[in-house]
Amino acid sequence: MLQTDPIGYYGGINLYSYVSNNPLNYVDPMGLCGEKGLWYDRLALWASMQTEEAKDIIISGMATDAAGIYEATVITTVMEFGMGVFQTPAAIGHLGEGTGTFMSNPSWQTAPGMLTDVSLVATILSVGLSAAGGSSTSTNSSKSATKAPAPDFVVSSDGTVYPVPKGAIGPTAVINESRNITGAAFTGGKGGTNGQVSTMRIMDATLRAPKGYIKYSNGYNQGVNPYTGRTGSFAETHYNIN
Repeated sequence: MLQTDPIGYYGGINLYSYVSNNPLNYVDPMGLCGEKGLWYDRLALWASMQTEEAKDIIISGMATDAAGIYEATVITTVMEFGMGVFQTPAAIGHLGEGTGTFMSNPSWQTAPGMLTDVSLVATILSVGLSAAGGSSTSTNSSKSATKAPAPDFVVSSDGTVYPVPKGAIGPTAVINESRNITGAAFTGGKGGTNGQVSTMRIMDATLRAPKGYIKYSNGYNQGVNPYTGRTGSFAETHYNIN
């Protein structure tokens, strides 16, 4: 239903104008203040929020036995694939930013941005080769390049070894709701003695973890012990990098 601006004439003399008639560059979901945001960033944020909300609703109503965990993993994987489709325009729009940041400040904190650029370029090349009728050999090699198996472990600067979930792929960038890269992740694994460790996230520095931290989780996004795969306390599932 069409209605006037909720802040009245503070938004201008036209009570029906939306973000100063510039909806491609601004968004104002509450009608209170226009915020800067390219359309593809807003689309990616919307897809991320909708996917996470739907996952929470679906997972909360599922059984916690092996069959329920498997079903939840399949459903969330499909949903995350769909979210990735909506986030593709934003990824293309920001192509090169991560590499530029890494080149100006090369470090493990800025490396995920460059890896995201490399992964996106490899994916585009893979799609292009497939569309051009490339051989199965080139297609398979492209797939292996974009879905390369992860290493068995990563080692911090002080020599601490952190296991990577068995069968995981990556790394891929961890992107928050503000479209900022906050770390890197290895996903799709089956680590731990019970095979429930699916994801390892290597996150940027925080106040509690000045050099970053590592978090392990299962298909429900619950924190788990990387060796047993069982859910545990914060200290058992999060590791500060020294």
